[in-house]
Amino acid sequence: MPASPDQPPPATQASVSALPAPRPQDRIDAPAVAGWASGQRDGWGLGTGLAAVAIFFFVQLIVSLAMVIGGAVAMGLPDGPDAAVALQVALEDLPTWATLAAAVVGQVASLGVVAWFMRARGADRRMLGVTAIRGRFLAIGLGLGLVGLVATVLVTAALQSILDVEDPAQQSLVDVAGEGSLTTVLVLVAAVLVAPVLEELVFRAVLLPPLVARLGAPLGIVVNGVAFALIHLELVFAGRPGLAGLAALAVLGTMLAWSMHRWRSLVVPIATHAAFNGVTLAIVIGTG
Repeated sequence: MPASPDQPPPATQASVSALPAPRPQDRIDAPAVAGWASGQRDGWGLGTGLAAVAIFFFVQLIVSLAMVIGGAVAMGLPDGPDAAVALQVALEDLPTWATLAAAVVGQVASLGVVAWFMRARGADRRMLGVTAIRGRFLAIGLGLGLVGLVATVLVTAALQSILDVEDPAQQSLVDVAGEGSLTTVLVLVAAVLVAPVLEELVFRAVLLPPLVARLGAPLGIVVNGVAFALIHLELVFAGRPGLAGLAALAVLGTMLAWSMHRWRSLVVPIATHAAFNGVTLAIVIGTG
């Protein structure tokens, strides 16, 4: 009997039935990097990611500077033409813990503004990769943090050997953390708690998806890692040793981006970042 017009030929039916079922991560509404891409139903574009990076940077800068200057002014400044000089002296005389406290407040303010910005753009927890905190994710993060520490040490050592220089950054960190218990606590809060959450939200949850959508996963992950390193440009100002540190941070940032792409959960890169910073601080302070 000939096939009716509404019935596909047997070969077509067989070919359709032979197609593999779509994987959960391939669905447009799945909490995966591909589901956040520009042009997708629940995604955002690269402009939004770059705007989040700008907010991240400028809110920290403005709030921290306002607090530092406010603290200096509160110490009492004379009126007249000498006020600018007096302000400069007061800023130099501020205790380290006050400067660190201003930095922490700036980080928290930046976190809040970025979260509000993404919420206003229609992003929810699922779209940002915010999942339940599972022991498996924490263990993966701890392991990757240790691997990242070894990798960055090797990269830094290799480049410093090529450049024939020594890195003074570790001794500077020891000096800062050794100024008192309050200063040490603020360093730990900033580096182990606040910075990992803020930086992973901005760079992995927000900026990574449109980069992967535009460039593909391998290149998008590498570009994300390099962008993460570039926000630490203060290392460059330390001189040639800073370039080695910047390259090492690019390696770390690439690992963090890969972990987000691999496990689709912001918990993993946050745990990795926190473990990296925490172990690094413990080693540097303990051996200082």
